[in-house]
Amino acid sequence: MGPQINEANYIATTLMKNVTFKAAMVMIGGTNKITIVVSNRDINQSYNWNPEKFRLRLVLFREMLDDLLDDGILQKFSDPKKDPFWDPEKESQNPYPEEKT
Repeated sequence: MGPQINEANYIATTLMKNVTFKAAMVMIGGTNKITIVVSNRDINQSYNWNPEKFRLRLVLFREMLDDLLDDGILQKFSDPKKDPFWDPEKESQNPYPEEKT
Protein backbone atom coordinates (compact mmCIF):
# COMPACT_ATOMS: atom_id res chain seq x y z
CA MET A 1 0.00 0.00 0.00
CA GLY A 2 2.93 2.33 0.64
CA PRO A 3 3.72 3.10 -3.02
CA GLN A 4 0.02 3.67 -3.80
CA ILE A 5 -0.35 6.01 -0.82
CA ASN A 6 2.75 7.93 -1.94
CA GLU A 7 1.29 8.15 -5.44
CA ALA A 8 -2.06 9.42 -4.12
CA ASN A 9 -0.28 12.07 -2.04
CA TYR A 10 1.77 13.13 -5.09
CA ILE A 11 -1.33 13.36 -7.28
CA ALA A 12 -3.23 15.33 -4.61
CA THR A 13 -0.36 17.82 -4.40
CA THR A 14 -0.11 18.11 -8.19
CA LEU A 15 -3.86 18.67 -8.47
CA MET A 16 -3.65 21.29 -5.70
CA LYS A 17 -5.90 19.28 -3.40
CA ASN A 18 -5.40 19.95 0.29
CA VAL A 19 -5.72 16.22 1.03
CA THR A 20 -3.28 13.68 2.48
CA PHE A 21 -3.38 9.91 2.76
CA LYS A 22 -1.84 7.53 5.29
CA ALA A 23 -2.34 3.91 6.31
CA ALA A 24 -3.51 2.93 9.77
CA MET A 25 -4.71 -0.19 11.57
CA VAL A 26 -8.19 -0.50 13.05
CA MET A 27 -9.75 -3.26 15.12
CA ILE A 28 -12.90 -4.63 13.46
CA GLY A 29 -14.64 -7.60 15.02
CA GLY A 30 -11.50 -8.59 16.91
CA THR A 31 -9.32 -8.48 13.78
CA ASN A 32 -6.78 -5.85 12.79
CA LYS A 33 -7.60 -4.34 9.41
CA ILE A 34 -5.84 -1.75 7.27
CA THR A 35 -7.62 1.54 6.70
CA ILE A 36 -6.57 4.54 4.68
CA VAL A 37 -7.00 7.78 6.61
CA VAL A 38 -7.85 10.62 4.23
CA SER A 39 -7.36 14.08 5.75
CA ASN A 40 -9.17 16.80 3.82
CA ARG A 41 -7.85 20.04 5.28
CA ASP A 42 -10.06 22.21 3.04
CA ILE A 43 -13.14 21.14 4.97
CA ASN A 44 -11.34 19.99 8.14
CA GLN A 45 -12.63 16.43 7.83
CA SER A 46 -11.07 12.97 7.87
CA TYR A 47 -12.36 9.90 6.07
CA ASN A 48 -11.55 6.23 6.59
CA TRP A 49 -11.40 4.14 3.44
CA ASN A 50 -10.80 0.42 3.13
CA PRO A 51 -8.04 -0.55 0.67
CA GLU A 52 -10.52 -1.48 -2.06
CA LYS A 53 -12.22 1.91 -1.98
CA PHE A 54 -8.82 3.62 -1.92
CA ARG A 55 -7.65 1.68 -5.00
CA LEU A 56 -10.86 2.55 -6.89
CA ARG A 57 -10.44 6.22 -6.03
CA LEU A 58 -6.75 6.10 -7.01
CA VAL A 59 -7.84 5.13 -10.53
CA LEU A 60 -9.98 8.29 -10.64
CA PHE A 61 -7.11 10.40 -9.26
CA ARG A 62 -4.86 9.06 -12.03
CA GLU A 63 -7.48 9.97 -14.65
CA MET A 64 -7.66 13.51 -13.26
CA LEU A 65 -3.87 13.81 -13.41
CA ASP A 66 -3.82 12.46 -16.98
CA ASP A 67 -6.43 15.03 -17.98
CA LEU A 68 -4.31 17.81 -16.48
CA LEU A 69 -1.16 16.59 -18.23
CA ASP A 70 -2.98 16.10 -21.56
CA ASP A 71 -4.84 19.40 -21.84
CA GLY A 72 -3.39 21.55 -19.06
CA ILE A 73 -6.80 22.08 -17.47
CA LEU A 74 -7.19 21.50 -13.76
CA GLN A 75 -10.61 19.94 -13.23
CA LYS A 76 -12.80 21.79 -10.73
CA PHE A 77 -16.03 20.42 -9.33
CA SER A 78 -19.02 22.69 -8.84
CA ASP A 79 -20.62 19.78 -6.95
CA PRO A 80 -18.15 18.45 -4.36
CA LYS A 81 -19.96 15.11 -4.37
CA LYS A 82 -18.45 14.43 -7.80
CA ASP A 83 -14.89 15.02 -6.60
CA PRO A 84 -13.22 11.63 -5.93
CA PHE A 85 -11.18 13.23 -3.12
CA TRP A 86 -14.40 13.94 -1.19
CA ASP A 87 -16.55 11.50 0.76
CA PRO A 88 -19.77 11.97 2.72
CA GLU A 89 -18.90 11.92 6.40
CA LYS A 90 -21.62 9.40 7.28
CA GLU A 91 -20.28 6.92 4.71
CA SER A 92 -16.68 7.20 5.81
CA GLN A 93 -16.97 6.51 9.53
CA ASN A 94 -16.63 2.73 9.17
CA PRO A 95 -14.27 1.68 6.38
CA TYR A 96 -15.68 -1.87 6.58
CA PRO A 97 -19.46 -1.35 6.76
CA GLU A 98 -20.13 -5.03 6.08
CA GLU A 99 -18.40 -5.94 9.36
CA LYS A 100 -19.30 -4.94 12.90
CA THR A 101 -16.91 -2.63 14.72
